[in-house]
Amino acid sequence: MPAAESDGMFLMYVDESGDPGLDNSPTEFFILTGLVVHESRWGDYLDSLVDFRQRLRTSFGLLMREEIHASHMISKPGGMVRIPRNDRLSILRFLADHLAGMGDLRLINVVVSKKAKPPGYPVFEQAWQALIQRFENTMVHFLRESCGRAVRSSGQPWPALNLQWASRTPIGNGFQGSFGLRENCIGALGFTLDR
Repeated sequence: MPAAESDGMFLMYVDESGDPGLDNSPTEFFILTGLVVHESRWGDYLDSLVDFRQRLRTSFGLLMREEIHASHMISKPGGMVRIPRNDRLSILRFLADHLAGMGDLRLINVVVSKKAKPPGYPVFEQAWQALIQRFENTMVHFLRESCGRAVRSSGQPWPALNLQWASRTPIGNGFQGSFGLRENCIGALGFTLDR
């Protein structure tokens, strides 16, 4: 990323998959995926994704409002049964290729296998702690200092996490969506990471 972007912020859009519960859970895994992009690029990337989705609509009949979920594309098509399976698989491939072509976009995944976890294991908290730690590592890898903001896809309130960072200082009442490696990253919804 260009040096001029070091004054900006990284954005991470987070999607949750699976159930974080251990007892009577319908899923074996709890998964968090973060799509990370610098704020200076998000508008271009959004335009690119809208163009991509319009091409999918034209080529395959995939409606703009329909989400692309691997399970729907592969084995549980639901309303997408109208799109032949080989076309649904092509959609997944085209999406992967499109995302790979966005040079400085990054994907971060955390997969927690709930199998053999002891009762009371904090699946949700551990997954979020690992995701935020990987987000920080991604930012540090590209820019020696930067800010970050995470956005949850669910629209749910942020999890009340007691995350500990390199400073070994609790960040307060929980993760609120913004953090940074510089003092000027702090705001109404944020906290700083001391280095």
